[in-house]
Amino acid sequence: MNLKLSNEEYKTLVDAFYIADWVLHAHHSSKEKPPETKAFRKLEQKIYKLGDKFGSKDLFETIKNNDGTKYCPNRKVEEENHEFIEEFEMDTFWSELLDRLSDRDVLNSTTQKEREKMDINKYWELKAIFEEKYDAEFNDCGIERLHIKK
Repeated sequence: MNLKLSNEEYKTLVDAFYIADWVLHAHHSSKEKPPETKAFRKLEQKIYKLGDKFGSKDLFETIKNNDGTKYCPNRKVEEENHEFIEEFEMDTFWSELLDRLSDRDVLNSTTQKEREKMDINKYWELKAIFEEKYDAEFNDCGIERLHIKK
């Protein structure tokens, strides 16, 4: 299969790979990347290697080692995509915090027996009450009033 890309489309593809790589590997050290992402990393290098052909050599730093040459997006690519990543992380943080606290409160406000009898609609209805409470709190105060009691 051949894929024809303009220089601008190639740059967009590089940005997409950079963002995807961040999502896949940001919480892993460079030496501990999961084996499940090996095919992704191989394709990523194949795409990055084409930088010269698309007038985008300036987007990469090259690292030469025993395994050959590795292409890494440089600071310019990082800076251009950092806002997207920050927005993703911020949205994920608030969404996960609201979801997990609401789940916890549903569990704490019901007995095991009640949960076993509860249908999914009742569960979501109950969870929505807690979600609304936390959503209002976080919108008004952020995490300012969030404390851990011992």
